[in-house]
Amino acid sequence: MARLLLLIIALLLYASLYPWHFHAYWYADSPLRVLMHTWPARWHAFDARDIAVNLLAYLPLGFFAFATFASFRSRFTAALGAVLLGFTMSVSIELVQLVIVNRSSSLVDIAANTIGTIGGAIAGWAWKTHHHASRSPMRADALLLAACWVLFQLFPFLPHRGAPRLLATWRWIDALAMFAAVLALARIVDVLGGTLLRRRITLAALTTLALLRTLLYTRNFTVAELFGAALAFALVWWIPIRASLAAGLLGMVVFLQGLEPFRFSETPQSFSWLPFGASFGAEWEPGLVVLLGKLFMYGALLWLIWEAGVRLAVAAAAVAALLTTIEVVQIYMPGRTPEITDPVIAMVLAWVFWSLGPVQAAARRTESS
Repeated sequence: MARLLLLIIALLLYASLYPWHFHAYWYADSPLRVLMHTWPARWHAFDARDIAVNLLAYLPLGFFAFATFASFRSRFTAALGAVLLGFTMSVSIELVQLVIVNRSSSLVDIAANTIGTIGGAIAGWAWKTHHHASRSPMRADALLLAACWVLFQLFPFLPHRGAPRLLATWRWIDALAMFAAVLALARIVDVLGGTLLRRRITLAALTTLALLRTLLYTRNFTVAELFGAALAFALVWWIPIRASLAAGLLGMVVFLQGLEPFRFSETPQSFSWLPFGASFGAEWEPGLVVLLGKLFMYGALLWLIWEAGVRLAVAAAAVAALLTTIEVVQIYMPGRTPEITDPVIAMVLAWVFWSLGPVQAAARRTESS
């Protein structure tokens, strides 16, 4: 768990201090007193989304901090240490953001980050209690991928005004992508265990979440995606899906989506070596939607190859090589942004799965017994 805690801290620092452009601003008072006066005088509807993002960002910090500290301290001490870590880290980041170009500090962020850390610590406490009490611990890697799917479908958590919007558009790549995603999701649900009926109900619930995008602000759902989801669900209802088959189909989808719309130029674009530069440079809401989608798609692809019996290091190298190839080709594709982000995401996900090794070993022993 300590490996995951270090990864979470590194990612939070990178995202919070981006673009790493510092400026010596002059303040009439001390930075701490300036920060203490950043509580908003009026609230806006969109503030809820910022608070939700901060809560979700610090949930993993609280969870893995508690899990790490609980390995050598009492649960109460571990929970207290996790909350103190989240609060101290949040205050420090907000103070530094006072001198970062295009970043703003807020007491609301500190409050949301701290509450998120508390929620993560509570979840860690509950997980540890269940993990010790249960004779059949659930696969943490599959749970992580299921959580990525849920977040991808439900973000930004706010409904739009008006009736549900099911777009009557048909793109074969959308249907194929949803078909492959549901097949991967079916394999993930199967690994989580339970009776056949329970697994089918869980898969139906997770698949139906995609329909909720018709109700969400800035999101939509198309007839093509509905067709792909229905076809995949009907297939897995009758036929068990092998991990290798799901991995091959998902890998093909990732490759085709990366090269869409298959228009090339003789003039190359510049390649960005700054991870997540395009995501941070765009509007944060659609950028986060794209990032959540990549976390599920790349994570599921890596996991399926690993689940098919390939060593994790080999699977990570294969996924990173595929994504690197796509990014290199995108240098000659107008309208695309070639950068190092996607291969970095693959390696980060591989680090996560590797860090879950001890937990996975226990779960796999339970599966085989």
